[in-house]
Amino acid sequence: MGRPMGVIVLAVALLAGAVFHFIVPFTDFGIGSWLTATSVSREHVDPAAAPVVAALGTLGLWIALIGMILAGVMLIAMRGLWTYATWGWWLTVACLLVGLALNVIPMMHGIFTTRISLIAVFDAAFLAYLFTPQIRSFYTGGPPDISAAA
Repeated sequence: MGRPMGVIVLAVALLAGAVFHFIVPFTDFGIGSWLTATSVSREHVDPAAAPVVAALGTLGLWIALIGMILAGVMLIAMRGLWTYATWGWWLTVACLLVGLALNVIPMMHGIFTTRISLIAVFDAAFLAYLFTPQIRSFYTGGPPDISAAA
């Protein structure tokens, strides 16, 4: 069996997501650094607001760091998926579950944006695809479970 088209699409989507998660954190680092540096300037920030500005700057730095780690994990998952590794399948499932959770949680709090909704739909669709009997057996090495389709 050759590489399924859905796996190619998923691998490209993981690569695009990883690239996005590498680019955006640089902006977060820049904004976080600027806020942290600005918080010590009495000329730009009211001294009463300085702790809040500094905390936002630190938060931006942490968000950037987590985004870069996520991008690295996504690249590793994409590599494993592309090379037919069982661990790649499991890591991709984990990445998609985390991504889905990070988009469903805001929805549960009433925050619906086009981006959040679309990414949640794509994550759910990719998860469903990975758990189809043919794809799951392709990566886990077992026979396809055709009774599940009946």
